Amino acid sequence: MACQVSAGAAWVDFSSAYGQLSGMELTIADYCVTLSLSQIVGIYSVRITVNGTELIYRDSNIFLAGDVLMTSQDDVVQNLSLRLYFPDRETGELTAEERLLTVYEGESQAEVILSALKAGPESESLSPLLPTGFAVLTVRTEGGICYLNLPKGDQYLMPEDETEQQRMVQGLVNSLCSARGVRQIQLLLDGEVASSLGSVDISQPFSPIR
Repeated sequence: MACQVSAGAAWVDFSSAYGQLSGMELTIADYCVTLSLSQIVGIYSVRITVNGTELIYRDSNIFLAGDVLMTSQDDVVQNLSLRLYFPDRETGELTAEERLLTVYEGESQAEVILSALKAGPESESLSPLLPTGFAVLTVRTEGGICYLNLPKGDQYLMPEDETEQQRMVQGLVNSLCSARGVRQIQLLLDGEVASSLGSVDISQPFSPIR
């Protein structure tokens, strides 16, 4: 088996054994592959071939997660074009990365943005914004303010450098404020307004800096 990824599409090429599948067995195999790969941030479609050749008895050899019968399109609330912010590997400056994210039924835009931030950037020129183990207790938006509730005991995960701490917080703020209707971010610790997160003053809501 070989796999290549380019421009949001994964191309998977199987050996001849895969081509011997047919009917429901082939359908299940196709969508197991599609659903698995579509969980990777940045992969939106999957092309499946056998020994480099498309199977002629398929209607299509390109699959989307939304095509799966057990995944209803009614569950998709919307597809969002957003800007997520990550540090540049060379300069350390926050840099916007254009992303297309899907919001499903029961998810909020803020939750989807946080998941994408935790997964990290797609570009190799950018570094992860959030430290390994970063967790969010709750997130809610009221009156244009997104309340991001973090575990107080996880402050040790913050970078040691004060500039990096400021950059992490501002990257969170800029990214979350790209969601519709979000103008400011209020960070909470264990559900309460706190004076600081590391060396960063979080007693007041943050506004985005572009």
